Amino acid sequence: MNKLFKYLFLSLTISLTLTLIAQDTAKNTAPPAKDGAKADAKKDDALALQKDYTPIPQLDPSFTVSGTSYLRRAAHNGKGDVLDVQINIANNEASLRDYSIYVFAYHETKIPVVNPLAPPPVWRDNDPNKNNTTIDYSVLCPEKITPEDVWGKDGLKAKQEKSEKEKLKGFTYVVGEPSLNEYMLYLTKKPEKALKYKLYYEDVPKDKLTESNYKSDEAELKRDMNNKAVDSHTYTVFNSKYKTTITTHHYSQHRANFFFFNRVAVLIFDSKNALVYRSIEDIGKKREHR
Repeated sequence: MNKLFKYLFLSLTISLTLTLIAQDTAKNTAPPAKDGAKADAKKDDALALQKDYTPIPQLDPSFTVSGTSYLRRAAHNGKGDVLDVQINIANNEASLRDYSIYVFAYHETKIPVVNPLAPPPVWRDNDPNKNNTTIDYSVLCPEKITPEDVWGKDGLKAKQEKSEKEKLKGFTYVVGEPSLNEYMLYLTKKPEKALKYKLYYEDVPKDKLTESNYKSDEAELKRDMNNKAVDSHTYTVFNSKYKTTITTHHYSQHRANFFFFNRVAVLIFDSKNALVYRSIEDIGKKREHR
């Protein structure tokens, strides 16, 4: 009886111990209600972005993009630099077709998240896993867009309010520009605003050999220089048999906090506004310097 009682007592003790350990493990691994809600909200935002935004373009073998080149040059007004992006698009079919294109030049940097009131140890500059990528400056062809266009008035106001709160905590928070994904989402939703062009085959109208948004100023031209057109002249299109060459001009004026472009994104849409080409290039080592 004594042995049987000992075995029963030992079995009950082991069972109770295992039950308590399992309950503690479940408590420790289960996220708090608020954290779980935040995680679900982030997950919902990511799913919404994936639903609205498809970065993979549809395959269109009727044209080929080749010979893309980049050139940095001094603006003729002496007040800034210009990035020329030249894109050669070959026609692979015997037909005339309509397309549209965005060329987005921007300067992107990685900024570590560091609180100056609670800096990291002297032996570690920052946490490499907490680097934020930010766009400092950008110019879109054919027309510029602002952060308010992408975020809306309410979104921009919320960013500004967050900036003030983060500064009170000791963080250096700058509103800046939208992220690349936000820009790409906005542009894919606005294909009708892209630069329209045609892929010709055999016959090219004489009045369509060169197309540009360069606007001449007679008063300036009398002095052999049109300084006012540097900022507004954003594209030049050369049409020829079987090929169209698009050159976009992105101007960055000299200033105290000067940024020049180190990355370029290109989006091409067909006549049905479907995304048929997308590329993002790091041109930091490709462009030519003065």
